Amino acid sequence: MINPEITWKGNTPFSVTYNDQYYNESDGMNESRFVFLDHNHIPEIWSDKNRDSIHIFETGFGTGLNFLLTFKSFLESAGTGQWLHYYSVEKFPLSISDLKKAHNSFPEISHESTLLLEQYAPSRGFNRIIFNKENCTLTLIIGDVQNQIQQVIASNDASRRFHVWYLDGFNPATNTEMWNPNLFNEMKRLSAPNATFSTFTAAGFVRRFLVESGFTVNRVKGFAKKREMLSGKFTDSNFYSEFQNEPWFSIPKSQHLQKSATIIGAGLAGCAVAEALSRRGYQINLVDKESDIALGASSNKMGIFFPVLQKKPTPTSLYSFHGYNYLLRHLEILQNHNLETGFQQTGLLQIIENEKKRERFISAFNNSDFNNDDLCMVSQKEIKNIAGIETPYEGILFKKAGYLSPRDLCNANIAMVKKRDTAFNFINNYQLSNIAYIENKWHLKNQQNNQTIFTDIVIFCNSAEVKNMPQMEWLPINHFRGQLFELTANSFSKNLKMPLCGENYILPEEKKSHITGATFDQVSDLNIRPADNRKIWNSISGMIPEIANSMPEINVELMPSKVGLRSAATDHFPIIGALPDQSQFLKTFSPLRHGELHMRRTLKNNFNLENCWFPSLYTLSGLGSRGILYSQLGAELLASIINNDPLPVEKSLVNALNPARFLVRSLRKL
Repeated sequence: MINPEITWKGNTPFSVTYNDQYYNESDGMNESRFVFLDHNHIPEIWSDKNRDSIHIFETGFGTGLNFLLTFKSFLESAGTGQWLHYYSVEKFPLSISDLKKAHNSFPEISHESTLLLEQYAPSRGFNRIIFNKENCTLTLIIGDVQNQIQQVIASNDASRRFHVWYLDGFNPATNTEMWNPNLFNEMKRLSAPNATFSTFTAAGFVRRFLVESGFTVNRVKGFAKKREMLSGKFTDSNFYSEFQNEPWFSIPKSQHLQKSATIIGAGLAGCAVAEALSRRGYQINLVDKESDIALGASSNKMGIFFPVLQKKPTPTSLYSFHGYNYLLRHLEILQNHNLETGFQQTGLLQIIENEKKRERFISAFNNSDFNNDDLCMVSQKEIKNIAGIETPYEGILFKKAGYLSPRDLCNANIAMVKKRDTAFNFINNYQLSNIAYIENKWHLKNQQNNQTIFTDIVIFCNSAEVKNMPQMEWLPINHFRGQLFELTANSFSKNLKMPLCGENYILPEEKKSHITGATFDQVSDLNIRPADNRKIWNSISGMIPEIANSMPEINVELMPSKVGLRSAATDHFPIIGALPDQSQFLKTFSPLRHGELHMRRTLKNNFNLENCWFPSLYTLSGLGSRGILYSQLGAELLASIINNDPLPVEKSLVNALNPARFLVRSLRKL
């Protein structure tokens, strides 16, 4: 991620790369309002009370001026319960100091600017920022527009694609990378019927590309001394599938009659989904076999979180970085609502214990888009000052990471649900025996008393138990046993200031003990294994030899211990999305065994494939040992799918997380 090379003319930034100003030097605010808000009928668009959300896409975030003016208009004029989803792509994001300097010229939007700057910390790819109290979502996409716009999934419901386009890149004469046919082809794919657009330019080739992509285009008077600009409307009546090239990864259009959802499992995943759906106005039944929330693996006293560094960018590293950033922003929202999560933002050190890891981490560090405000390499000498304890190794410091209480996070999410004007019902001690879809409703039966829950939507967040139902028994997901123990602290160990993580981890002292863990074994045995404590202790001792020297007589086998079961898929990646009907899916996509080209020819552009998925049946599962890191963004992704909203992560990630991936792989192997 590279910040732009800019100069300043007063408080107006000027791009050296594109030889162009970010906005009109003498009247930037009114120029933005005239070109983009007025010519897309904002704020009149908020008056359509049949729309529960408005979706806007901008090319060129720049200083955020268009967003802030639109945000301000939305706050002043939107109807009760309406949401603004604003997407913007920016190749060279301004630093936060430059953003502040630019905003100082516009006191009218100081409130909106403050809200943005509080959460502005962009990294490569998709950055979803939620303004919870204001009913606004900003998805800031960092990267080249030509690549990034292809990663955007709007909705399989055409009416919920993008309603407004702000085409605000730099001058087409100097920014040719943006203004090319691919951009306009993607606009065709992503536009809702009658979507509007506007742009400051009147270039002839821009007009032609827009017309070829299904837009009617008008030349109108430009702002101030500018003679002309373009505006218009999308009038193409054809439906363009989001997954035309990969229909096996389609996301079925949600067609539930009412906004009622039943979530199976009240741990980290289930409580996060409850929060994300309630924000969208859904009535929630949260169902669990236990007597209370977070009594399974999510009942650990404390858990660490930090993003995954891999030698080369992978779906795992990308999703973990997005999840990390999203979680940090979510924790700040909870804190602003005075909800306790036990979050200790101490930073976290990942120890590099051997040369193989060093090579991997160095490559990952050099390939990452995090800067020194987020993570940095630290030497062996530096670690004692940072962490309070010596180690014979170097490490990577995640400055914003730390640890929290999983159960407190679950309860905080449910507290957010209860604050909203939506129905919430927690049903405990519910032993689910079977589910059936009858007359547009799911029927969920309790095996103990035949109690039946009727609901529009079912989301399975109950770990590997998801495959206890016949509809999902094919999912390759298994339980993994995790054991941790509480190490009695001494005067030396109390010096530890932050979690240290290698093969295992140790947390700073709380209430005279350190939580240390954790094993990860593919078994379902819940009995304490003293030998596992010794295994963890040996790992900690190797990472911090002095801690072992300070406790020569310790008997870790007798320390207080806890065992929990987590779930992981065979590819160790979360499973998030709509659940396929295995038999129908394999039948429909059986030509895949002969290759993708043969599959597309067989379908002959018939993308009405709804029967390949169960109606309104979803899962968020397989989070492994990263439940804290993965659950919040996973819930936001799933809630967006269910509500037919534009999605918060890249298409490549959506496909990699899709439950259908396992069936696709099985066909390709035949």
